[in-house]
Amino acid sequence: MGFEPSSISVLLAPNFRSRAILQMLRHFGVRIGGAVILPGDEPFMRGAVSCAVPLYRDRSDIFKFCPNEPLRETLESLTVNPLQAPTADVNAEEFIHFIKDTPHLTYLFSGPAGCILRPPLLRTSGKRFIHAHGGDAPRYSGSTAFYYSILEGGDIGATVFWMDEGLDTGDVIYKIVAAPWQGMDIDRIQDPVIRAEAMVRAIAQDRKSPSQKQGHGNRVTYHVIHPVLKHYALVKAGVGTRS
Repeated sequence: MGFEPSSISVLLAPNFRSRAILQMLRHFGVRIGGAVILPGDEPFMRGAVSCAVPLYRDRSDIFKFCPNEPLRETLESLTVNPLQAPTADVNAEEFIHFIKDTPHLTYLFSGPAGCILRPPLLRTSGKRFIHAHGGDAPRYSGSTAFYYSILEGGDIGATVFWMDEGLDTGDVIYKIVAAPWQGMDIDRIQDPVIRAEAMVRAIAQDRKSPSQKQGHGNRVTYHVIHPVLKHYALVKAGVGTRS
């Protein structure tokens, strides 16, 4: 299925992943049609102004990520006037009524961590949602899967797919798997950036490629990683001992 980015909107929680997606759209000069912001306080990374991150598909392309740039500031630079959602709970009846009345049919979804779209939203809203999962699905599905990928294979990944009623089971649109950058924050920089890169490439550069159904033979669903395992993954990625 092809994409026309100007007909797509973004659904944004106040987090680093949402910031990375908007800034990646700006980096590639991709114009989207709209945005919806979920309520909540935006996080800030102490001492961070901007960092140069070589992209994962084309490592000669340097992405300037500003982790503390507010969502509305980036949207203004994209000349997008966002809508404010009435609640942060995307599965609430109030939100479903709200999203039904928005003009765009397709949303890039960057929701709160661990958020799962429930059947009422998927079935009755009339909208479709594209998500960038932090991991090489189906092999690494579920929460914090990229840490297990680092531990087992030394890679991180991002899989872009159409969201369905399963957990990370939707038809795959685009994927990036690459070695992490040594010594660079995983949670607040590398994971958001590789997801954002995969998302924007999916809708911009490679939008003529058809989506593919996921196989399930090698699927492993991971849950929140134990602090000890996370420590080993961070050390392997050269990040140190931050918990």
